[in-house]
This record gives sequence, C-alpha cells and structure tokens, in this order.
Amino acid sequence: MIGADGQAIKDLSDILTGLPITSLYGEKLAPSEADFTNLDILLFDIPDVGSRFYTYLWTMTYVMEAATNYNKPLMILDRPNPISGNLQLAEGPMLDTTTASFLGRWPLPVRHSCTLGELALYFNTTQNINAHLEVIPCSGWNRNMFQTDWLLPFVPTSPAIKCFESKGMETKFVCVIKAIENRRLRWKRATVGDFKVADAVELAGERS
Repeated sequence: MIGADGQAIKDLSDILTGLPITSLYGEKLAPSEADFTNLDILLFDIPDVGSRFYTYLWTMTYVMEAATNYNKPLMILDRPNPISGNLQLAEGPMLDTTTASFLGRWPLPVRHSCTLGELALYFNTTQNINAHLEVIPCSGWNRNMFQTDWLLPFVPTSPAIKCFESKGMETKFVCVIKAIENRRLRWKRATVGDFKVADAVELAGERS
C-alpha cells in the first residue's frame, strides 16, 4: 500500500515495466480519455470490505462511467464480500442523496451484503450507465461465508483495515459516527485500534 490513509496519491510508473499508473485517488476520481490510449479493455480486480463508505466501490462506478463515455469494454473479476453476502445481514440506513460524496454516491445500506460485481450490474442498470460490462463471478464461495471461512490469510485492503475484525467494525462504527458527525465524537484511525475505539471530550467511560 502506498501512502497514509486518506492521503492523495499521485500518478506513478511501474518499477518493473515502466508502464504508467494512473491514480484515481488524488486529483481526479475517474480516468480520462487520454488514460485509455492504447487500451483494448479495462480489467477491474480490487477487493472490498462490504461497507458503503469504502471508496473502492465508488471508484468502480466512476470507471464504469468512463468506460461508457470512451467506448471501452469493462471486465470485473469479482471477489467475495468478506463480511458475507447474506442479504438478511444487510443493515444500516440508506444513503441520503443530498449528502452524496466519494463515500457514497447512490442509495445503499451501510452494510450492503453484495459483491462489487453484483453492485456493478445493479448500478449499470439503475443509474443508466450502460457500460459494456462483463462480470467474472467468484467460484467456491457461498453467501454465508465470512473471510475467516475462506481459509486464506487476510491481506490488508488499506492502511486503516489491518485485520478482518476491522471490516465489521468499520461498518458499525462509521454508521454511528456518520449519523452524529456534526458532534464531537471521533473514531480512532492510524492506530492499532482503527475503527475499534471511539472517543470524545465529553465521554466519561466506566468499566462494569
């Protein structure tokens, strides 16, 4: 991972090949027409954590729109949802579109219980993106699986998500915090307690 959590990332070059790496987490959120020069197809292969606030999902939607605008096919290599695809576990308020941002563009519950490929197909229709889209589904996964059921080591998906437990904690803590974000409650980030600890000057903690 390059850069601290939330830090804008500049364009880079691949060390081995010298090929350009275009950042979509800095000066721009969507690729430009120039970025598509000499490309035959776009391949999207990025993990997710199952939370509406995780920006990889919304980067995907900007890429979908760009693929449509510049007439490029898009293939998504789907990945499992690490906090399960059980739709009965979907929870949290739907996005209020008057507060849409890079943390949420379109209505979804906080915990959506979908894969990125499923959401791509959904938004491609509901938001009239109409990208030339193909999703390669996951194999060997069922919707009740959590990351711990995959029998694979956890690979951090971002500087703030260092362990599997943080995924569920992000969904639950951020849901609460976003609802009262104009108050003084804060959540701990860039610490060993990322999305596990919240604090405020006014809080008087007690142990039971």
